[in-house]
Amino acid sequence: MKRQEEKEKGKERHLVVESNVLLESRYNITLLELKMFLAVLTQIRRDDNDYRTYTVAYSDFLDKIETNHPKIYEYLKKACIALMNKVLVIPRENGDLFSHFCSSIEIFRHLDIIEFSFDRKLLPYLLQLKSHFTIFDIRNVMRCHSVYSVRLYQLLKQYEKVGSRTIELDELKAMLGVADKYRQWINFRSTVIEPAEKELKKYSDIFFTYTTKRKGRKIHYIRFKIQRKRQSRLSTEKTDDVITIQELDETIPVPYSEFVQGA
Repeated sequence: MKRQEEKEKGKERHLVVESNVLLESRYNITLLELKMFLAVLTQIRRDDNDYRTYTVAYSDFLDKIETNHPKIYEYLKKACIALMNKVLVIPRENGDLFSHFCSSIEIFRHLDIIEFSFDRKLLPYLLQLKSHFTIFDIRNVMRCHSVYSVRLYQLLKQYEKVGSRTIELDELKAMLGVADKYRQWINFRSTVIEPAEKELKKYSDIFFTYTTKRKGRKIHYIRFKIQRKRQSRLSTEKTDDVITIQELDETIPVPYSEFVQGA
């Protein structure tokens, strides 16, 4: 009995529980920033009911993203600054909520921890969720090389039990933060859809196939067929398939120097 409880607690440390509203919010983010944000979400416990800070072990996070780049600390600082500056847009019935991912972040390198605080207005989408939420194991996405693979995983995991999801192309691009990019379908398909299709089949517990529907000459809808892979457990062993620092950092739209200018 005790061993089973310990097993469940160990599993819980890898779980992200995210409101579907937050999951479908719109934002532009890099792979490193998204993985860091998700790592923080795994620290939220079921009985958390009020504002508090959350800590992520610095060394554990580096182990999860499988990088030993000599300048990773500088990239982590850059990611923290970006999470403090970037805005996510959460659609609501009476309008939109604009919020930063975090209200404060502190790195205590000598203690091997990074401490995060959330804006209070985000708490209803993170704590005490009773319905309309999605649960997934973060290990399903930590080996992905594309931020779009992780975002598509989130959006499709939400509909796993349904088995399919149809999304307007423009709506999907908005949720992925690329509303003004990849105007040609062929570019969106080769940069976003196809890499995600390969990566989720390789790394995660679900995979997808897709079909498209046109409206006039343009692709208007994408219908994803979602299937669960048969697997007994997630591997925690390191592989030679290392994510490069360029992949972790590739989608930052604003130069780091602009964030720290005048500091």
